[in-house]
Amino acid sequence: MMDSGLWTTLLVANRWVHATAAALWVGGGLVYLLVVIPAARGLRESGAGSPEAGWMTRQAVRVLGGGIGVFVLTGVVMTFQRLAEPQTSLAYVIVLILKTLVSVTAFALVWKRGEMFAGFSPGPARLLLPRLFRSKGGVAIVLGSVAYLLAIVLQRIIEAGLVDR
Repeated sequence: MMDSGLWTTLLVANRWVHATAAALWVGGGLVYLLVVIPAARGLRESGAGSPEAGWMTRQAVRVLGGGIGVFVLTGVVMTFQRLAEPQTSLAYVIVLILKTLVSVTAFALVWKRGEMFAGFSPGPARLLLPRLFRSKGGVAIVLGSVAYLLAIVLQRIIEAGLVDR
């Protein structure tokens, strides 16, 4: 049997790694969209930097892909841990399902360059998004931000449940 202090430490570490991966995913996605893509495009257009442009893009994709893997793994651990608690409410489960769907959709938009969403267009909703966020990657960043917001709502539901006891 695992010591409860060690278990608590592991759960806190898992939550920290999950939050760090989420910040990397959303923040790194913004850097990719706002910095890496324009810089790579500028290098290609100047004719001086095709290898450098390719390298920049590959490195960014590697880091973001690794962050998604860590994010999913730690999220699965947190999901099972929370659902095993007797005070988990129906509201928590509903928001958790919504967060999971939003996250999976965002990951699918960027997985293997969005092959699952060939021909994707946000339709009329694109008019609500700034031009920069109308690509698959941009929509994935917006969805990642929504998932982040839903994580805050989940935490608030847990805190409210603990106070209401």
